Amino acid sequence: MAVLANTGFTPLVVALAIGVPSALLYCVELGVIIANFGHFRSSFFVLVIVRGICSLINYVFSFFAHRFGRIGLFLPLYLRLHRLVLALLLFVGYYSFHVENLLTAFLLLNRFTSILIPMNYEKFWHRSLPFFLALSFILPLPFTAPILGFDMFIHVQSDNVTFTLDDHKTENEINSSEFAAWSAILFGAICLLINLATLFAYKLCRCQNAGLQNDASSKIERKMTIYTVFTFFGQLIFAIFMVFVYVTASNFFDEQNNRYSYAQKWLNISLEMDDLLFIANINQYPWVSDMATVAIPAWLLLWASSKMREILAEKFNKLTSHLKKQNLGSIQLKKSKNKVQPAAKNVIDEQCDIKTGSKCKRCRLKRCLAVGMNSSGVSAANKMNHEEKYAKESMVLMKCLLGVEPNVRVSCDAQKQMPEEGNLTDCATKITTKLVSSAPAKLHEEVSQIGDKQPSPVAMDFLNVFEIGKTFPLIGWFNNDDRVALCSNVGMPLYMLSNGFSSAQQNCDTHSFTNGQRPIKLFEDSFHKDDTVVMQMGEKTFCKETEPFSHLNLKIEEFVLVRAIIYAYMVSPGLSEPAQKMLHNEAEKFASLLMNFVQANYGAEAGVRRYVELMALVEFTFKVEHKKPRRIAPNATEL
Repeated sequence: MAVLANTGFTPLVVALAIGVPSALLYCVELGVIIANFGHFRSSFFVLVIVRGICSLINYVFSFFAHRFGRIGLFLPLYLRLHRLVLALLLFVGYYSFHVENLLTAFLLLNRFTSILIPMNYEKFWHRSLPFFLALSFILPLPFTAPILGFDMFIHVQSDNVTFTLDDHKTENEINSSEFAAWSAILFGAICLLINLATLFAYKLCRCQNAGLQNDASSKIERKMTIYTVFTFFGQLIFAIFMVFVYVTASNFFDEQNNRYSYAQKWLNISLEMDDLLFIANINQYPWVSDMATVAIPAWLLLWASSKMREILAEKFNKLTSHLKKQNLGSIQLKKSKNKVQPAAKNVIDEQCDIKTGSKCKRCRLKRCLAVGMNSSGVSAANKMNHEEKYAKESMVLMKCLLGVEPNVRVSCDAQKQMPEEGNLTDCATKITTKLVSSAPAKLHEEVSQIGDKQPSPVAMDFLNVFEIGKTFPLIGWFNNDDRVALCSNVGMPLYMLSNGFSSAQQNCDTHSFTNGQRPIKLFEDSFHKDDTVVMQMGEKTFCKETEPFSHLNLKIEEFVLVRAIIYAYMVSPGLSEPAQKMLHNEAEKFASLLMNFVQANYGAEAGVRRYVELMALVEFTFKVEHKKPRRIAPNATEL
């Protein structure tokens, strides 16, 4: 303990070795997130940005508030500073400590809600994030703002070199270290409860969401959660350190005016030992603070975000290639003074470009590749050709899926144009009255047997569902038993998806048929409209089903891809083994296309979040199908 108390320079060196590279990395990471916010557009990264900025500000101010004084740097300048400037240095340290604790707790809450309510996660945080940020910055003010009124001064130590910030104590002065200690205890208890709740929610929801996330998305979610938990432990270490500082630094006086400390009272140690503990703790402040608030978050963020690593690697490669070109240009300039090179060849080796056909100065392209001067050019070109081929295949597949939609729209519009009160018999009567000769009575009899009502909207929507299924070539390869088994299981989910999407497009908050009719009107226009129980049942039946669609606001490309994934439902009971294998391959193809589409439109991280939400929508349609009476959906053999 005496060694730790008497060694003040070594912890500063360790802190510099840990803190400076970590702080620079943290600045670069925050700059990348802000500059490429389209790829990191989520509430999680907003909290990361705010906490990172707060940590870096505290890191910079800690040099002026504590570290320069430990080595006696700029003492004459400090002696001339106004008390308000000294109070501001102390205020920033305590204020940042409270704000970082709150932001860490909200990050844990963010991870907890992402596991517990994946469907409503973004909606919840979109509304709540401004409140949480305001709470983080406003709540610590009553406990830290009085610091600005302290009568601060520079306390020069006995060696006349080192110094610390101190204030002239008053009777009603708040104890900042006491508030920090209690805040640390409360922070640790709350965050521990959130961690336990997150673990419980993960165990609870893992089985329910099995199969909805691919390996990439689940890996990203797991890394983000690990990042949050480990940064919490770093912040917890710093919080425990603040508690030790309070216990060893806080003193009180007995009736005989003898000075005691809490550590002396609780640990039964001497006052000299307590002073030794306090000095030892204060000496470790720089590296403990840097490790907890800067190093752990910075390096873990680099590990957790693959998109971050990709962007940094791209920037680094551009920088190195630029420097290399400058060096090569200087070499080329020196050589050009001695010998003029032919214009048809490159002057520099290893510059063969298989795409443009340029050659290096030594040989032709084939020989150059044979000796391994630029063998990566061939693999890069092959990879580019493969990616272009895959992109073309995906584009053709997307065009085929989207090409069905105009015909579906025509069918839906035709239903809307049918007269509500018209029927086949009335139409036949209007036509036959315009004939020169009267129509035979048999015609009226046959028409009346067909029906006096319009086709059911449900039946028409189901017919559209099965007609769309015929456009998939895979369905034509199945036998009749496989077709019936597949359609019987995916009919209702596809019906729910189509009508939910149609309702969202019509800005309708209730279930709506494609012809515009709303079943909820049967309740609103009946004598049951004053019955609260009946109306609640109607709202639960016809309104709750459309909430996910209104929340997600599907694009047409997302809709057709989700529909294709449901058509490729491989675990339908009654399917033969060859049919299951074919459907499995089709589902993987459509899921991969959906993942590429959402990541291209929303960014890597936000795209994964969107993909999870769309897969949860697939699960939602099947859950609704199991809750509804099976007889609502016509049997596939009847259609």
